[in-house]
Amino acid sequence: MDGGKTMTENKELNFYRDTIFEILNKISAEIETIRAAAAVVAEVIAREEPVHVVGPGGHSNMAVEEVFWRAGGFAAINAILDPGTNLIHGGARSMMIERTPGYGVKVLDAYRVGRKPGEVIIIANAYGVNSMCIDIVLEAKQRQMKTIAVTSRSYADSLPKDHAARHPSGRNLYQEADYFLNNHLRILLRNFVGITWFWIPGFSRLVFIWTVFLGTAALYATDDHLLMDFFVNKMRSETKRWLDIFIHLVFLVFIVSLIVYGYMVFRVRMNVPYTSWNFPTGYAYLAVTVCGILMLAFCLNKLRKLYLDSSVMP
Repeated sequence: MDGGKTMTENKELNFYRDTIFEILNKISAEIETIRAAAAVVAEVIAREEPVHVVGPGGHSNMAVEEVFWRAGGFAAINAILDPGTNLIHGGARSMMIERTPGYGVKVLDAYRVGRKPGEVIIIANAYGVNSMCIDIVLEAKQRQMKTIAVTSRSYADSLPKDHAARHPSGRNLYQEADYFLNNHLRILLRNFVGITWFWIPGFSRLVFIWTVFLGTAALYATDDHLLMDFFVNKMRSETKRWLDIFIHLVFLVFIVSLIVYGYMVFRVRMNVPYTSWNFPTGYAYLAVTVCGILMLAFCLNKLRKLYLDSSVMP
């Protein structure tokens, strides 16, 4: 029940249910491909050989964990749970690892994958475009393995070929694997008149950050920020003036730190693009430095007025 509504009247629940049914119907329409891939897996298991499964990316590791054998179960899976992309070490690290060319090949070596022709590997990744994905599928084919990809065609086709998240070759996992099982990833921001709209979420965050920091500087300049002045208003004018000078001097140290450290973060983040937009995240952090410079100018001006004219109060 939600606000007195029954489950059949719940709009959100019905939308979720209908969406799941729609995806399941699409999967059912591809049953022949699923059966063909299943036959390959069954053949390997019948030979008493393991089926290699890898999820080249942060959340894609969940697919590997799901098929990993359980106590008392059928232990036919070689689960490649590489710590490099595991989110336990942080999302940023995972993203950088999965985008590192050549890394996937070393993972195959570490897990003794493809030592003889005919081995099978399942590559599960939501998008199927990063370097680790493509390196693994290409290397597996070089080792004469049979490859099964569980990934998205719609996302891969919509993402620009020069996007930072892609393998340098710009290839797609679904096109390189022997068997492709579509996960039917839903993309809300699809192409409109030929223009890719993946940049909108990243651009919105960029605008929001700049708006917040520039607004902060503007509030400080006009003294429209929140003030705790109950006791200050009871002081003599001269005492109040020197207290204001002291406060602004302390704030001046904070502003300088904001500028310096903000610029340091800006330089580091210039090498990290938005995941949905091939644009450096450093430009968002530049707002911190710009805000600091503006506030520095405002602070110095306030100090000048306080020092030169004892009758001027900020």
